[in-house]
Amino acid sequence: LPLISMLRPGTYESGDISIHSTFAITFFESLKEGNLFPVWNTYALNWYGYPLFLFAYPLPYYFVSILHLIGFSFISGFKLIAALSYIFSGLAMYLFVKEHTKKIMTGFIAAIFYLFAPYHLLDLHFRFAIGEILAFLFLPLCFYLMEKIQFTRSYIFVFLLSISMGALILSHQAISLVASIF
Repeated sequence: LPLISMLRPGTYESGDISIHSTFAITFFESLKEGNLFPVWNTYALNWYGYPLFLFAYPLPYYFVSILHLIGFSFISGFKLIAALSYIFSGLAMYLFVKEHTKKIMTGFIAAIFYLFAPYHLLDLHFRFAIGEILAFLFLPLCFYLMEKIQFTRSYIFVFLLSISMGALILSHQAISLVASIF
């Protein structure tokens, strides 16, 4: 239900989807030039440039660059990433709470509350903080994988946790810093 507004063509009433799209253009151009880790945003500060990607979260821009290479526009790529991240964040929360409590209904209720949390919806629709939207996916996924490691002692879950934690760090540094304590 919350994703209906994203089905309209072009941008919608969000804070930063247009800004992220212009950042993604310079990120994509830098990738085309052969820079695997782009740093410089050439369009910022009246064409003087700014090392934006040295400080900003790079993972959403990598995803959008891949989608743009396939044929999506930058705005459609961001909308697709946000929608998929929203859906899979609910699934990750369901898996985590179900694994933690061993109750299916508790996991379902927790996932519904997680998806309809005001801050989650605010990020998705009005702020469009794409790094936080992706972090909302990887945070419960990390906790789920830690639960699986604790009870199964399987190395595959250690490998998946390291990938998920790396994705959390690359999607939003501040959330990953606070979450790493837990």
